[in-house]
Amino acid sequence: MRLLLAPIMLIRAFWCSLRVIGQVAPDCVLGMGGFVCGPAGLAAKLRGKPLLIHEQNAVAGLTNRLLFRISDRAMEAFPATFKQAGHVVYTGNPVRQKIIALHAQRQETDLAGRPLRLLILGGSQGAAALNILIPKLVAKMDSKLLETRHQTGKRQFDSTLELYSASGVLIDASHRVEPFIDDMSAAYGWADLVLCRSGASTVCELAAAGKPAIFIPYPYHKDNQQLLNASWLQDSNGAEVIEQKDLSLARVMEIMERYAKDPGLLNAMSRNARAAAILDASSRIASICQEVMHD
Repeated sequence: MRLLLAPIMLIRAFWCSLRVIGQVAPDCVLGMGGFVCGPAGLAAKLRGKPLLIHEQNAVAGLTNRLLFRISDRAMEAFPATFKQAGHVVYTGNPVRQKIIALHAQRQETDLAGRPLRLLILGGSQGAAALNILIPKLVAKMDSKLLETRHQTGKRQFDSTLELYSASGVLIDASHRVEPFIDDMSAAYGWADLVLCRSGASTVCELAAAGKPAIFIPYPYHKDNQQLLNASWLQDSNGAEVIEQKDLSLARVMEIMERYAKDPGLLNAMSRNARAAAILDASSRIASICQEVMHD
């Protein structure tokens, strides 16, 4: 039903955008991606307003690919997302200030007398592949080598607790399980290593925080956007990537044991991640908007 109504909704959105832009009279219009930006971008051009777009992923979505042709500036969070053109600018993704603050701390990982701290993130919805794997990993690993904090996603919280119980793992201060983590800056600050999906914001946050990561990209996007996002930080030697089809308990155990025994590897990854990070993306985007306004 929604597909049948889509053309009507787009037309309505276009006319609403046309009216709002006429009323507000902006100096420019910035689209940050998503289908809702399509009608607004077209309305901006018809109103004679400069149009800027920003693509947060390493591969452009349909709306930004279409608006790219009529945009005055096209900003990209990852290099070479758009084809080469004079109006393309590499800006990075905006990152919260509390996470940017971690960049300056530059703490070297020292595991003397304590276990490796692993943060597991599946996104707000959770990641079933990780929620199934991690209880088995915790059950197999030597408790002196590994401490975990596991965000399961709200929908998968109860089922994941059942998996921990079935694996004989006691949920305590050494192995925390939570449906959602509100303070991500504190979670990143606690972790030595992060095991997670590779959404655009997560990848850029980890680079800014200087946190080594093992990415398990979501495998069901047709454009492989999460794999491409993760590859950017992997190519900078700030992360490892395991495609979900290659994910196994044995492989993750081998990685955990390697890092637990040689934390210098984590410190090298941390330095590389920091070097790749863009910390002033918000300022870059704002400056480009001002530049276009005054052209």
